[in-house]
Amino acid sequence: MTISILIRKCEKTYAVLGLFFALGAFTRPIGLDSNGNAPVQVLWGCLYAIGFLFLLIRRKQLVIFLRSYASHKSILFLLFLAIISFVWAPNGELTLRRSMALVGTTSIAVVLAVRFNQEELFRLLSIALGLAVIISVYVSLALPNIGLYYDGRGIAWQGIFGHKNVMGRAMGLGSIVFFLRALHHRGRGKVVAWGLFGLTLLATLMSRSATSIVAVFSVIMVIPILKSLRLKVTWLIPVSIGLFLMMAVASVVLSMFSDAIFDLLGRNETMTGRTLLWKLATDLISQKPWLGSGYGTEWIGTNPSFALMFLQMGWEPTHAHNGFLQIVLDLGFVGLGLVVASIITYFRYAITLARARFDMINLWPLVFLSYLVISNISQSVLVERNSIFWLLFVLLTVAMHRELKMVKKETLLHSDAVFA
Repeated sequence: MTISILIRKCEKTYAVLGLFFALGAFTRPIGLDSNGNAPVQVLWGCLYAIGFLFLLIRRKQLVIFLRSYASHKSILFLLFLAIISFVWAPNGELTLRRSMALVGTTSIAVVLAVRFNQEELFRLLSIALGLAVIISVYVSLALPNIGLYYDGRGIAWQGIFGHKNVMGRAMGLGSIVFFLRALHHRGRGKVVAWGLFGLTLLATLMSRSATSIVAVFSVIMVIPILKSLRLKVTWLIPVSIGLFLMMAVASVVLSMFSDAIFDLLGRNETMTGRTLLWKLATDLISQKPWLGSGYGTEWIGTNPSFALMFLQMGWEPTHAHNGFLQIVLDLGFVGLGLVVASIITYFRYAITLARARFDMINLWPLVFLSYLVISNISQSVLVERNSIFWLLFVLLTVAMHRELKMVKKETLLHSDAVFA
C-alpha cells in the first residue's frame, strides 16, 4: 500500500468520524454535550487539527481551500460577525469560544468539500448515518437506561444521542438520504438502501420528535415535484403553481384538523410551549435588533425575568426553537441577512446543478435544503457549531460551486468539439 493510498483511507475514515460526531452521536450518554465541557472541546479540537493536517500534507489543496473560503463572502462575513460579537455579548469569553467552534466546523466542511466529490461525500454521509442508526436501535432496545428518553408524555427512543429530538432530526436526515439512495441504486445496493430507510424511519418515529416526523414526510412528498426540474422551463411554471396549491391545501387541512394532528404527535397547539417561547424571543429581539446579543449567548436561560414563564411552560429552554429567530437573537437582522444571502446562493447552485446533471445524487442538495428549512421551524439547527446541519450546508455550498465549474468546463469543451 502506497503512502498516497494510506492517506486517502485515513481521509475517508476522518470524514466518516467527523460526520458521525456532527450528528450528535455519543455526546450526552458519555458525559459530553455542546455547552463547553472539556471532553467535547478536546474531541472537536482534534477534528479541527486533523482536518488542517490533511491540507498541509497536500499543499495544493490548501490553496483550493483558501480560494473556496474566499468565494463565499456571505459565509465569511457571517463568521466574522460571529467572532466580533464577543465585544457586545454579555459573556464575551463564551461567545468567542463558541464562534471559534463555528469557524472550526465551517473549516471541516470546506476540507471535506475540497477532498471529495459529490458522490463520495454522499456515500461517506450514508456510512456515518448507517452506523448511527444501527448502534442507536441496538442501544434503545438492549440498553434502555441509556437508549430511552422519559418525560411526562411517555417513553421515546434517544439511542446514542442523549435526547429524543437530537435522535429524531439525525434519523430524519438518514431517512431522506437512504430514500434517495434506494431510488438511485440498482440490485443489492437498492435492497440495502430500502432496509436502512425502513430502519431510520422507524427510529425517527420512535423518537417521537414531531418536527422531524413532519419534516421527513413533507420532504419525501416533495421529491417527485423536485424531479420536475429536468422539465423545460415552460413546464416549471405550472408545476410551481401546483406545488403552491398543494401547500395551500395542506395549510387548510392543518387548520381544520389541528386538534387531531397535535394529539397524534403528542403536542398541543402551542407546540409544547414553543409559541410562548417565540413571543419571548420577539420581545428580546426588539432590545437588540441589528447585531443581536452575541453568538451562542445563553440568551434566555439565565434571565430571571422569565422564571415565572418557565414555571408555567414546565421546561427551561436554552435556545429559541426556531433557527431564524435564533440567528436574529444571536447576530441581529444583519446576521439574518447574511444567512438569507447564503441560502439564496446555495439554492441557485442547487437548482443549476440539478438541471445540469439530473440524478438523485445531484438532487440531494436541494432535498437537504428542504429538510433544513422545515426542521428550523421549531428547532434551532441552522448556524450551529459542531452540527451536521451547518457542516452539510457549507460543505454542499462549496462542493456544488466546484461541480458547477466542472459542468461549465465540460460545456465549453463540448461546444469546441461541435464547432471544430
